[in-house]
Amino acid sequence: MNPPTIDDFLGILFGFALIASGLACVGYGLIVSRRSSTLASVPLVGTRELVGGELAVVTGTAASAHEASAPASGKPCLFYEHIRERLRVRVRGGDNINTRYWDEVERTHWGAFYVEDAGGRALVVPRGARLESLAHEEKRQSGSGFADGDERSFERRIDAGDAVCVLGRAHTLHELVAALRARPEMSALPSGLVEEIMAAAADDRAARCFFEDGADFVVSGKGYAELRTGLESASGFWLSTGAGLAGLSALVFLAWFFGLI
Repeated sequence: MNPPTIDDFLGILFGFALIASGLACVGYGLIVSRRSSTLASVPLVGTRELVGGELAVVTGTAASAHEASAPASGKPCLFYEHIRERLRVRVRGGDNINTRYWDEVERTHWGAFYVEDAGGRALVVPRGARLESLAHEEKRQSGSGFADGDERSFERRIDAGDAVCVLGRAHTLHELVAALRARPEMSALPSGLVEEIMAAAADDRAARCFFEDGADFVVSGKGYAELRTGLESASGFWLSTGAGLAGLSALVFLAWFFGLI
């Protein structure tokens, strides 16, 4: 029996890499499937039907009188997430081998909005939520993208009039005020909106808002029906693609390993 060659080792590594890629696709498909199942299992209600402390899904249109300019695009919006990354280039001594990676140096969330539907509205403070399929995304880059210190930024926004869907635990405005006082990081809100919340909280004890509280909290830039359809479609695609890739790769690898091809 001849000893294995470099080509044999490369073939084995390539085969395992393809199988692992297929399994990774299956794993991601299962994650998306779980998100889809969670969304389907939580009741879709109108904003006036929200019950404090209970998980619910609401959908409607994003609205607020308080806007700001997003940092990357300069466009007016109700909420944005802004991520800034810096390229790090490190040269290993003696080998002259460069190691490059993008290092996140800043992540900022700003703003809030109301979900308006036919029955009323509910306030949403998206900080801490899983942001799903926002309609507006921008990317900016300074420099060539190859030199140490070059920067790039990513922006995701919710603009006035966007279709939105929110899954989370409903709270009263009084509870939101208490959270804002206890957690300063949540206070990246327009001053006018904060005053509006404070005034409304004095009289309103009904569940009319969502904010991050440790429970499932999802904010999407799509309406409910479109979000569910998209998650179900994505789940099916990744599961079938991953299973097909892993299975086919395993068959080809075994055929090669036993000298059949």
